[in-house]
Amino acid sequence: MDRRAIRRRFDRLAEEVRAYAPKADMELLERAFHQSLAWRGAHKCEHPEAYLLHALDVAGLVARLRMDMNSLVAALLHDVLEFGLAEKRDVEERFGPETALLVDAVATLSRHRFRSRRRAEQVQSFRKMFLAMAKDIRVLLIKMADRLDLMRHLDRHCEPDDRRHLARETWDIYAALARRLGIRWIQSELEDLSLRELEAEEYVRVADYVEVQRRERQSHVDGMVRDLEELMRENGVQAVVQGRKKSLASILEKMKRKTLDVDQLYDIFAYRIIVKNLEQCYRALGLVHSRWRPISGMFEDYVATPKPNGYQSLHTVVVGSYGERAEVQIRTEEMNDIAENGMAAHWRYKEQGSGRPAGRNEEAHVVPWLRELMAVQHQRENQEEFLDALRLDVFSDYVFVFSPGGDVHEMPLGSTPVDFAFSVHTQVGLHCSGAKVGGQMVPLRHELKNGDVVEILTNKNQHPKKEWLEFAKTNRARNKIRHAIRAEERERSKVIGRELCEREFKRLGLNFNRMAKQGELDRHLSDLKARDLDELFIHLVRGNLTVRHLLKRVAPEKTAELEKAEKPEEPEAPKFVRKGGAKRSRSGLRISGLDDVMVRFAKCCNPIQGDPVVGFITRGRGVTVHRADCRKIPKDERERFIDVDWDLNETCEMPIRIRVVSIDRPGLFAALSAVFTSHGINIISARADSDDEKAIATFLLKVENLAHFDKIRRQLLRVKGVQQVRRMA
Repeated sequence: MDRRAIRRRFDRLAEEVRAYAPKADMELLERAFHQSLAWRGAHKCEHPEAYLLHALDVAGLVARLRMDMNSLVAALLHDVLEFGLAEKRDVEERFGPETALLVDAVATLSRHRFRSRRRAEQVQSFRKMFLAMAKDIRVLLIKMADRLDLMRHLDRHCEPDDRRHLARETWDIYAALARRLGIRWIQSELEDLSLRELEAEEYVRVADYVEVQRRERQSHVDGMVRDLEELMRENGVQAVVQGRKKSLASILEKMKRKTLDVDQLYDIFAYRIIVKNLEQCYRALGLVHSRWRPISGMFEDYVATPKPNGYQSLHTVVVGSYGERAEVQIRTEEMNDIAENGMAAHWRYKEQGSGRPAGRNEEAHVVPWLRELMAVQHQRENQEEFLDALRLDVFSDYVFVFSPGGDVHEMPLGSTPVDFAFSVHTQVGLHCSGAKVGGQMVPLRHELKNGDVVEILTNKNQHPKKEWLEFAKTNRARNKIRHAIRAEERERSKVIGRELCEREFKRLGLNFNRMAKQGELDRHLSDLKARDLDELFIHLVRGNLTVRHLLKRVAPEKTAELEKAEKPEEPEAPKFVRKGGAKRSRSGLRISGLDDVMVRFAKCCNPIQGDPVVGFITRGRGVTVHRADCRKIPKDERERFIDVDWDLNETCEMPIRIRVVSIDRPGLFAALSAVFTSHGINIISARADSDDEKAIATFLLKVENLAHFDKIRRQLLRVKGVQQVRRMA
């Protein structure tokens, strides 16, 4: 293409910019055009005209979003840093620091891939993108325009394998972000272009069918448009009426969701009525419903309850003029602009309303989900948690629920009352004890639906539980729950770590508390990589450090004497010891010297009240209680054992698995079940098999204690045909 054709392309761009920004600095845009051409020519890059045409097309897409001059200049120069045609300082000297930052950020995004096989690289790429978005979301809009133009000309630049790779990335990342930002026309085209590569055969089949339908039914569409225009005009409603075919991506998605073939679809075409104000929206809706019969259950009011990206419109489906279903969307001009251009439209209306240009961080008020997402950057989340946050808070559908006061809350599909509680306030979430939906009590794992009115019940003694993570959906809720659980575990670790030190120091005749108070341990903290004693206790419980290692530094001579006196053979597990000074725990146990310690029961031996037990301080998980004869106890870590005893004043039902061997006969299983029923036993699960005239049944039960189990065992042995009743691990 010659220079005159390139110039004509730029003139069309300049004309479009003048149309929406008459006072724009066109001299600056002209200078950016010439500088872009000069940098490409100076470096003798291959096909400079093709790259300049791409830059002009990207700038044209940015102009369609009606963005500011810095964005337009950055679009013209968006790839000069990526291809080494200029340095950041060159851009800054000629066009200012703001434009240079935009160009540099776009180049940084272009260097990152989102489909790396290495998890760490994938996470880093996402972090870079969302960090750039948080600083200035115009970076993402320019990059989306760049990707859209690339996808339009994919066959020119890429091999088939690369095309599929880019199409998958475009569908998963850029189209999803366009939807989240509410830029409908970019979203639709990116999705269509992606599916053209990813599902080529189905795409062509549906595209051909839709084109045939368009030709055959165009007269019906035109007739329905005329009828709508006439209806509005006769009733004094100023309106623009449009008839359009839906995007191929939305048609394919509906076919998959409803398991339909293309010839079963009835709403390939839709109609849009654009009116002047909100009052006319509802008036137009009434007129449509009075003229054509509405389909029950097919009305959505997104005006009263906007979508998370700001989309507002009335949607209804009626039986149209030609006896076929017709979807009608009704919205104001402003709503239509926001529906098509999303974030960019929000900026314009903010500017018009405030009398000042939108600031660089104005988008923080329009996309609160982005602010929530970036909060993850400041907390110690692992890679999986960060990717979960992206999938849930960016790439997912949403529901809208209400507080009793009428406030609207947007949350990902599948959210629960726990998610709602944290969306109201962190403290409400932390002390959430129950919930009502529509005035009825529901479980905390209840899945919320559009329009639910949710009331959260709180209790100051309630704290987040680990099982909440199994059903919490939002990044905010999961993040706060994890943080609260970790904080609680840290506090418990401090208590357990101190107990370990006190006990082991005492064995050597040392007083740990006195030594700590006198500062005798402080000089060793830095070598042990601990800032203070609390961090030292946490290291001990997590297994990063042993008390023996600490003792070797504090009292090396006494520690050496102890090690010499100890027998070299493998030590036995500590015996079950009763200590009257032990304190009560919520678990029905008394833990030596500790109060309210996090306790879990080992699944390898399933101890129940009355069994001789020992406690083992598990790294990061509190105290694990084993039966004293359990073979799974790590016997080579004596210092991590702690004395525990059952609190006989507390009744605590515990699970136990038993195996019943008997002669196979009719009615046997019913007889066994009758024994459990007579003792008020809750059977969690049961399984029965027969072999060689023998029946083997296993039951998972809940019993109160060892004596309770012995009574059940004796009664089971009295059942006719039962030969053996044995407790299983």
